[in-house]
Amino acid sequence: MRENYKYKLFYKFNLNLFFLLFVLITNLSSLLATEKKSITLKWQKVQTAISYIIEVEDENGKQVLKQEVSQNFISIELEPGNYKRKISVINKLGEVESESDWKNFIVQRILEPEIQKGQNLQATKENSGVISLKGKNFHPAMKVKLRKEEKIYILEKSKVIDSENAEIVVNPEIPEGQYDLILENPANKKSEFAQVVQKKSTQEPKPTEKPKDPLRKWEIVKRSAILSGWGEYYAGSKLQNPNYDFRGKVYFGSFVALFGLYLYFNEFTLLPTAETPTQKKFKEKSSKDLATAIALPNLSNNSRRIFALYALNEMNKQAELVNQQSQRVNLILLLMAGVYITQLVDAYLIEKKEIPEKEAYLYPKFQFQFDVNNHWNIGTESLIKFQYNLFF
Repeated sequence: MRENYKYKLFYKFNLNLFFLLFVLITNLSSLLATEKKSITLKWQKVQTAISYIIEVEDENGKQVLKQEVSQNFISIELEPGNYKRKISVINKLGEVESESDWKNFIVQRILEPEIQKGQNLQATKENSGVISLKGKNFHPAMKVKLRKEEKIYILEKSKVIDSENAEIVVNPEIPEGQYDLILENPANKKSEFAQVVQKKSTQEPKPTEKPKDPLRKWEIVKRSAILSGWGEYYAGSKLQNPNYDFRGKVYFGSFVALFGLYLYFNEFTLLPTAETPTQKKFKEKSSKDLATAIALPNLSNNSRRIFALYALNEMNKQAELVNQQSQRVNLILLLMAGVYITQLVDAYLIEKKEIPEKEAYLYPKFQFQFDVNNHWNIGTESLIKFQYNLFF
């Protein structure tokens, strides 16, 4: 009898405990389902209004709020769901001046964002760094971040299309590699996904540069000695240096231009020592006038004097032309020599700069040696020797 009593008591206790747990779970689910969210409703301000009446109804048409406020916004708490609201404007006479239409809005519970597994989240040059992301609980104000070790990159250009689709835009300056994806909704609802985003290189592979052939001693100088500017042009193409190439073209162009002027002023006579047509004309004119003066013995002294003065004047004119021609030709030859020597020295300096010192000893050097010996006797014979060495 006593055992039956204990058994009934134990059964009654377990039944009460089960009923209590059932009530707690039901109330907890109800509390979670009816969790209210704080939102702010804002509308356009009306200058003539002294207050506004805000009315809110749920999806069943039940009025959940009717309140008069003096500002053009109100903060309220509502359960998640579909609602509509209407604004009435109260003027200074206390009358309803105008009413807005009913407008729908949604109160959503903000949850942690999730993504589908098995997505190809690679940012490449082909897709311009844009990745399509699928999941759920994407909020319009969701922030997208990438993290690698301790560094975090905020992807400002990413956007949410709807609650299940978004686009991630990976910035070009972000280095390549694998990154953790961080999705953050408002109210600090944040999710992290380890190493799901892969950033591939967007740089084109650089072409392999051919090894440059080493310069040999006197290669540039010898070419400059043969033709003005050739050495610098050769160095520019050999070393792929546009500065040397340009200098070579300037030297060559200057030399050719001066040579053209030389031919023009020297009346297209190639050698400076050869007679030009002007010089030949001067000699022929002088010889002719002299022969004419000798061949006219019957003229009076005054006639001979007049003819001699005329002939002398013509000879002076021709001599002036010959002198001008000679001066111009000498000036052009001097300028040509200056250009030639300048480019030759420039070619030598390029070689000295471009050929490494460690290789310079492989090539022959020229040496000039000057010895000066002085002897004198002061008691005993002494000898002093001066020696000068010049290397280049």
